[in-house]
Amino acid sequence: MDSEDERELAKDHWEDGLSGVEMRFHQRDQHDCRRSVVPIASHGLESKDDVPRTILSTIKSYRIMRFFETVEGFHTGSLDLTGRHQRRYDSIILRWNDFSSDLEELLRDAKSSLTPREIGVRDSKEVLETEMKPAAPQNWDQFLAKWLAHDSFSLHNFSAWRDRVIDCFTQNPTPRFQTLCLHDLPPELLHNIVEIAGIDLARKLGTTCRLLREISFSYMFKDHRFHLSCGIQWHHYHSLRSFDALATYLDPLITQARSKLLSDIDFVKSRPDILIALHNVYVDDEWQVHRTWTRTSVAGNDENRRSFCAPVYSGISNLIVCLPNLQSLTLQHWHITKELTQSLGCLERLRTLTLSSCTPTLRCPYTIAKLPSLLNFRLMYTKEQRGSWLFLGMCPNIKNLFILSPSCDRDEPGLIMPPPELMAAFTPFKTLQRFSMLQVPPGWIPRLNAWIQSARDGNESTVLRLTHFKLETSGGLHRQNLFTLLDVLNGSSIRFLVLDGLRYAAPDILDRIASALPQVEYLTLCYRESDIEYRTKETPWPFAAWEYAPHFANFTRLRRFSWNYKTNVDEYGPSALRFFEEGFPEEQQVGRRDADHLCEPESIAKRFSTFCPSLASIAFESPLGGIRKDVREDGQFPLVTNRLLHRSILQAHTRNTFQGSVWLLQIITCCTW
Repeated sequence: MDSEDERELAKDHWEDGLSGVEMRFHQRDQHDCRRSVVPIASHGLESKDDVPRTILSTIKSYRIMRFFETVEGFHTGSLDLTGRHQRRYDSIILRWNDFSSDLEELLRDAKSSLTPREIGVRDSKEVLETEMKPAAPQNWDQFLAKWLAHDSFSLHNFSAWRDRVIDCFTQNPTPRFQTLCLHDLPPELLHNIVEIAGIDLARKLGTTCRLLREISFSYMFKDHRFHLSCGIQWHHYHSLRSFDALATYLDPLITQARSKLLSDIDFVKSRPDILIALHNVYVDDEWQVHRTWTRTSVAGNDENRRSFCAPVYSGISNLIVCLPNLQSLTLQHWHITKELTQSLGCLERLRTLTLSSCTPTLRCPYTIAKLPSLLNFRLMYTKEQRGSWLFLGMCPNIKNLFILSPSCDRDEPGLIMPPPELMAAFTPFKTLQRFSMLQVPPGWIPRLNAWIQSARDGNESTVLRLTHFKLETSGGLHRQNLFTLLDVLNGSSIRFLVLDGLRYAAPDILDRIASALPQVEYLTLCYRESDIEYRTKETPWPFAAWEYAPHFANFTRLRRFSWNYKTNVDEYGPSALRFFEEGFPEEQQVGRRDADHLCEPESIAKRFSTFCPSLASIAFESPLGGIRKDVREDGQFPLVTNRLLHRSILQAHTRNTFQGSVWLLQIITCCTW
């Protein structure tokens, strides 16, 4: 039983994927339920016949509800994103008539009874629930087998759903077929839809008609990934013990991967239309990710690997020069040769450069070409790849800088920071607007402060352009370094500030932040009890929450405040005293009472908002999320609203924006279909 053709569903696509947009009713819920079987698979699940009964019943219940809601949707005019077409309606109405006939036979001889059932926890109540049993159990089993249903969906449920659909037919006897199709929309709206839909959906839309082909063409080749794939069967790989056996198995795979990548490069170069359409290119080496190079005989050491991959490195370098509209380039686990560096200098429209675990081979880093168009630079690197910093010199007009080191070695504090020569030759903070640096050793904080200060060129009246600033220290941000950092940021237009790893958290830190950064609107502070603490967790702060509250009066624009202050959200209120006096009667349970219970986060939110009227929410963060307490616009009374939060307000803000775009796509499509 489903909203689609049963002949297709007979295949029972157990591991179907899910597109970016939910096309049918309950599709995402059903997909998530199927994915929940994956952890069970590691404990002996061999086929869908071994799926636990509860999961199987839930999956089938989604299909049943989808069937009923689709039949209703044709008559109400509100259907899923697959459309209200005549052909689809003819198919589903035949199955509906057949289903109604079978169900009517069961209901004709079924016996109904009222069964009492208790509901509620504290104030238990007894209600009467209708229960229907078919006269012949074998007929019920045949019905479930025919319609691919599950006995968790009772006969009474089927009857209630059928009556609901019949009422819908009575109110809306004529089905409503769509008159406005997707290609009837204005071209600018179609461009927005195709762009949000992504590459895969753009290619599918392009195969439907000439109009959508023309619109989707520039999007279906907008992104491309050049991938030196590994293709290793890991269960077989781990069974091989000797070096010769590993080399015999891996050599054909790596040779085939190189040939495939070179063929992909040649194909793209032979298509001028694709070269013009390409905006975003992603290049990665999966062999380097898994560190399986050394197990091969053709590329077992660094010299052999460079020789073996020389055609690939050269091919990528020659290819990107032929991309006139390239705007974003991501290199992951790649060797950056001199030829590739020269090719990067020719990309006049490149706006974003991402280097993840790349190894430069240059020896003269400060003669690198400048790219005025390059505005965004992201760098993730390890100790052996510190040379990747030199590409920051390509960005004279940089706006966004993100730096992350996957690991931090306390014995080598220079792991995260750039070489002193580069810091002296180039100061990105003159043009920088968004800055994020993670896992900074505390010994390098003074150099970072000096690097920021150098942007003023001795003129203290120079205003930094920073609007977003995030700093995460691996060993703690102490008082002196913290106050020096706020001094060098003084007067900037920072609206988003995240300081993770504070070792000093007295109330006067709020005064210093409010004085140095009066325009701050989103503030996140994470305190760590010791220098060995790395991952942020809920931590007892050195002062009580009520001692921090008066210091929020200095903020005039603060909207969101987040901290990892440890609080107990499950405290018992004054109502617990009555249970002590009554001797804990069995019919009552000790618990929170909304009438007289005020948990600590609510009282903190109310107290903070009293001193800072602009404060809209306060979040208590932890590694797995947090609890947020919203206050009303008047800033006086808390609204109890619990939500999961991301550790960074900056990331949460970006994610909400993206989700809003997907939601807008669904609304637009529903209105047209």
